[in-house]
This record gives sequence, structure tokens and C-alpha cells, in this order.
Amino acid sequence: MTTPINDLIARLTDKKTWKQYPLKRRFVSKLKINSTNSCWEWLGSRLQRGYGRIGLNGKMITAHRASWLIYRGEIPRGKFVCHKCDNPPCVNPDHLFITTHKENMMDMVSKQRWSKKPKTAKQIESARKLMMKLSQSQRGKKKAWSKLNKFQVLKIRASNEVQKKIAQRYGVAQTLISQIKSGKIWKEI
Repeated sequence: MTTPINDLIARLTDKKTWKQYPLKRRFVSKLKINSTNSCWEWLGSRLQRGYGRIGLNGKMITAHRASWLIYRGEIPRGKFVCHKCDNPPCVNPDHLFITTHKENMMDMVSKQRWSKKPKTAKQIESARKLMMKLSQSQRGKKKAWSKLNKFQVLKIRASNEVQKKIAQRYGVAQTLISQIKSGKIWKEI
């Protein structure tokens, strides 16, 4: 009996393509498929922040970029490969998306994932302004990384529950819930 995981492994390790794609052969040998969250966990060398890395043409590249190259094709010049799942060692191409630097920064700020969290009032205000500025370019579901959809936003606005609990339920920051409720974002709904 075959399972979806076994079928996936069979496709990943298809011997016909191994000879044509030595990068794919090395890549597949260094991953583990997590059946609970469908992430493909990178088992090879990692950078300090958890991103995998692999050699390509004499240079080291991040494993998620290698995944995109293997399964999706070229990465447009100046574009970033980012995670929807926010799991740095994940290399599942279904969890990746192409974006610009600006959109990547917006994603980072909206999820409060910057490496040096703002401590002073000036830094906090600067981060808030950056988030608001970047959010003007795209709205809600148009963003590839958007964790919420129109129906969830409507439920959030209608809820009388504490914002922190709502944020935990949807896996987003409390500030995002506040901005939704106050109409600062998702204005079109």
C-alpha cells in the first residue's frame, strides 16, 4: 500500500532525473518530510538562523533557493524566495513564494520577525511607519504571504474576544488584529 509520503519520495528520487540533476540528487538526500505540517526539513548544513545551505557551481546557496530552482525553475534577478510557513529549515516548494525585497520586509515586520527587535520608542515608531508604508502597496489576500482571508477578517472584526486570544488562534501578531479591528488594514472589506 502506498501513502502520499511514499509517493512523494518516489517522485523525488526518480532515478531517470538523478543523472540529469546532480543538485537534485544531493538535495533529496538531505531532507526529511514532516508528515504533521508537510514541511520538508533540511538535514544538511545550516546557517546560524536555521536556513539550510547547499553548494551549487562552486558557491553556497540557501537550500530553499535550491528547492525553488529544482522544482519551480529560475528565480528572477533581484527577487527573494521566502517561506509561507515561517520555518527556516523548510525546503518544500509548496511552502515557498517569490517576492521583492520590499514585500519581504513587510512580511518580516508584520510577523515581528526582525532580528533586532526595536527597543526604544524611536525604533518602535520607525518599524510601525515602515509597516504602514509597505502595507500601502498591496492589500490582504493579494499578498502571497497573507495568513488571513476575507472571511477570517470578517470574523475577527465581529469578535468581542480579547485580541491576544484571537491572534493566537490565527497564528498572527496581536498588533495585526488591532489594525484589522481599527480598519487600518483590510480597508476594502
